Amino acid sequence: MNPLESHVCKALRPYGTTIFTEMTALSNKVGAISLSQGFPDFDGPEVVRRAAAEAIIRGPNQYCPSIGIPELRKAIAQKTKRFYGVDMDLDREITVTAGATEAIASALLGLLDEGTYYVSIDIGNMDFEDDLAFCRYLAEEVGVAAIPCSFFWKDRRDGKDLVRFCFCKKDETLQEAIKRLKRWRS
Repeated sequence: MNPLESHVCKALRPYGTTIFTEMTALSNKVGAISLSQGFPDFDGPEVVRRAAAEAIIRGPNQYCPSIGIPELRKAIAQKTKRFYGVDMDLDREITVTAGATEAIASALLGLLDEGTYYVSIDIGNMDFEDDLAFCRYLAEEVGVAAIPCSFFWKDRRDGKDLVRFCFCKKDETLQEAIKRLKRWRS
């Protein structure tokens, strides 16, 4: 047994890392443009970053309620009323999450019975064993990374023909990815 595995409980040992970690590592290894994850490749506005830093220093910033601190939920309710004319109960209808992925996943898991989220393409008519083989090929040979959607399905076979791309990137990044994809398909 790998010495590191001894520190992981038996129930988690078969799972290894996430597909996001795997595709990002492959993208970095082969120098691919990563369209595989939903993080921007640019910093947010400086005014927002400075305000966040000041708020952390000012505190309090530990152990907030799982639905968000009341002051933030109240501000969200007020903004929703001001901009959209919708009254919301800050204790029952507003939840603050740790990020967009958590928010989207929570909302979709609560609303949808099956399937995946994000814009995906169907690769079923291409000559690849499955979506993971396609994504590995795409990163290694074309230089563009994507995420195999089968990892979002209970039975991976159900999503084996779908590949997810994320487009929250700089225009230059997207143009280079398009150039590489066009060169591959020509």
